[in-house]
Amino acid sequence: MPKYIVAAGSSHPLGQRYILDARDMMNDIRGMVICGESPIFKNGSVGMPLNRLCFDCAWAIFAPLEPRVFYRELKVIEHRLGRIRSYKNAPRTIDLDVLMSFDLIYNSGTFSVPHKEFYRREFFMRCALKAIISAQWPLPHALKKTSIRNYLAPCS
Repeated sequence: MPKYIVAAGSSHPLGQRYILDARDMMNDIRGMVICGESPIFKNGSVGMPLNRLCFDCAWAIFAPLEPRVFYRELKVIEHRLGRIRSYKNAPRTIDLDVLMSFDLIYNSGTFSVPHKEFYRREFFMRCALKAIISAQWPLPHALKKTSIRNYLAPCS
């Protein structure tokens, strides 16, 4: 069964609630198991015209789904939680991204595992590492090459 790291983010003032609701919905998907999670961090926005408070976390998940099907399930959860894609980097109730898999690499053009921005976004790295540690999974070889000390530092 594939192991995935999924990021959850929200720029909504009630973002923490949206993240918890998304986690609950993921637990309802047959066969899916959340094995570990990071805390919910508060961060500034990335790529938005105005800097907004954002909430971010990650989950370590066993899922009996191939990447494209797993991705579709995440999009269904976003839709159910009111995600509207009005323009690139628009404020959002919830954003769910597959950051990486321990078992596979996938690229369909519009969806890739690992996520194209995974190694460039500090909040992705910090959350992913915390989720991996929480799940007590061994650190993937690709992450051992990075300077992880900075990503494990406490933050708000």
